[in-house]
Amino acid sequence: MKEEEIERLRGVVRDCVSKHLYSSAIFFSDKVAAFTSDPADIYMQAQALFLGRHYRRAFHLLNASQIVLRDLRFRYLAAKCLKVNLLMVGEYTELLVLNCYIYKF
Repeated sequence: MKEEEIERLRGVVRDCVSKHLYSSAIFFSDKVAAFTSDPADIYMQAQALFLGRHYRRAFHLLNASQIVLRDLRFRYLAAKCLKVNLLMVGEYTELLVLNCYIYKF
């Protein structure tokens, strides 16, 4: 796929997010990330998943990329996904441990 077509799809993702069309943003960001495997596109896909309330999918995507170990943006979004997911499940003791781990860095 040509770079200009991928850039156009990135614009579609940004437009969908700005219009709160998170399902569409998830769909198009998945296509972009599959074509490029660029860390910025993987992060954009994880953000779309987070905004669409797919916290486990976003967390899994961030952890699978192995960039979470090097990039602070990835680590922060992964921690937010885990925190919201634990709050939804009601695991408050694990949440306290997570907060201690996050603020340690």
